[in-house]
Amino acid sequence: MKKIIALTFCFMIALCSWAQDGLHVKDVFEGNIVGKEQLKETFIKGEMLASYRLSLLRTIKFTATEEQRKKIEQLVEKDIEGVFKSHSDNCEMERRNNHLYYAIVQLPDQNARHRYLCFQGKKNGEQTAITLVYMEGSASLTDLKKTFKK
Repeated sequence: MKKIIALTFCFMIALCSWAQDGLHVKDVFEGNIVGKEQLKETFIKGEMLASYRLSLLRTIKFTATEEQRKKIEQLVEKDIEGVFKSHSDNCEMERRNNHLYYAIVQLPDQNARHRYLCFQGKKNGEQTAITLVYMEGSASLTDLKKTFKK
């Protein structure tokens, strides 16, 4: 039984890592910018998301130093940059005091699945509370905006 649980856990870690392939923010999700021990992570896959028309949801929350915040904003902006230039209607961003505060972007589809990246950074003094979300599924960006504004 322990082997099955360990194998399942290893599979989930591999799946989490694979989902963000090709994204600059993959380093953040893997704990390479802010240590894994500081990340509060949620990973949901499957039937629990069906009513949202999603198949995968991965969220990380953490508090970043000023240096970490700058690096993470740069990575998010690199992932958003191409989408914003070619399909600005698939990207929504807000800046406050010269810092990225909020972003939601529909990334290029992968294997016929829509992919989304969301960022929120609430600055509090020298630290910033950051939430980073990666989602996959058949939901449109409009669907997600309606769902999460409830």
